[in-house]
Amino acid sequence: MPEWEFVKINYAQEGSTSKPGTMIWSAAIKWPHADRLDIREEVRIEDVLNELNRQGWELVSQEPALGINSTDYTLKRRRK
Repeated sequence: MPEWEFVKINYAQEGSTSKPGTMIWSAAIKWPHADRLDIREEVRIEDVLNELNRQGWELVSQEPALGINSTDYTLKRRRK
């Protein structure tokens, strides 16, 4: 079994579904072994990263993603 587990976050600016015509920042989190994305709308990336850090996750990469105003983050922690 691998020593590490990873979580991926796509942080992007997109149109709001609750406020048409408004742009918001959203985080789509892919947890290990999860079938669905954890979507969080109207969040700051700093808050998401701080929350994951408190859970033991460590940022290992940050890269531009496809699309305008979109960034991919990868975090890791020791497998429990």
